[in-house]
This record gives sequence, structure tokens and C-alpha cells, in this order.
Amino acid sequence: MSEKKGNVYRPDDLESLVWEWGTQQFVKGENFSLGVTVITPGQEHAKHNHPGVEEMFYVVSGKLGVNFYYDDGEKESFEAPAGSWVHIPTGVKHDGKCISVEPAKFLVIYSPAGPETDQLRNVPESTILEPGEKPEYTAD
Repeated sequence: MSEKKGNVYRPDDLESLVWEWGTQQFVKGENFSLGVTVITPGQEHAKHNHPGVEEMFYVVSGKLGVNFYYDDGEKESFEAPAGSWVHIPTGVKHDGKCISVEPAKFLVIYSPAGPETDQLRNVPESTILEPGEKPEYTAD
């Protein structure tokens, strides 16, 4: 029987997804996935949801405007500055916009592992950079 082994992933070990609005890097575990997302100032991640996937993120830097859209037509809007935790229940539609002068950088957890590690790689609006390649704009 083989023993499971841990791993350390450094930024240069991972591919990056580059979007018009920012960048993402992800790693996938057995029961969850974890990523770092950066949205550039004034840019917005369009309304979407993750069917069957719960999402939570921690804002590391910058400030996000976050909207939740419910099936009954209700919309809730929040500001999430650095240090905020944001919980998005399974299937809830949401979007996010960087509302600070610096990029909004946040750590995202999906459980179970979400579509970002599989489906997003095939979305035509994104560009995949190989490990070690740097996007033109990052929050580093």
C-alpha cells in the first residue's frame, strides 16, 4: 500500500489563467481546490455560479464589491476590504469587482474541488500561461 505524500507548490510551479479582468492560479486536493485570484482595479468578474460547489474566500489585499443574486430576484451587495471572509453557498450566483486603487487579491477555497481546475482551462476568454510564465500585470 502506498503512502500519500504532501507537496509544496510555488507560484512558478503552477500555470496561470489570465483573463481580461485579472489572473488565477489553482491547486486541486482530494476534497477541495484552492486558488489565488487577482482582479485589477476597476475590473469585474462577471456574474456566475458553481452548481454543487461551495465557495469561500479571504481578501488578502485591496477591496472587492461583491453581489449575491438569489432565485427569488433578491440582490445583496457588500464591500469586502482586506481581511474579510466571503462565503458563497452552493449554486448562488455572484460577481465581484475590484473597487480599490490597488488590485484585489484573494485566496479562494472550493469544496468539492470546483470547475476552475478543469472547465475554466477550456474557456476561450482565458489564456493559459505555462508554469513560470508571468502575466503582463500581477499584484506581486
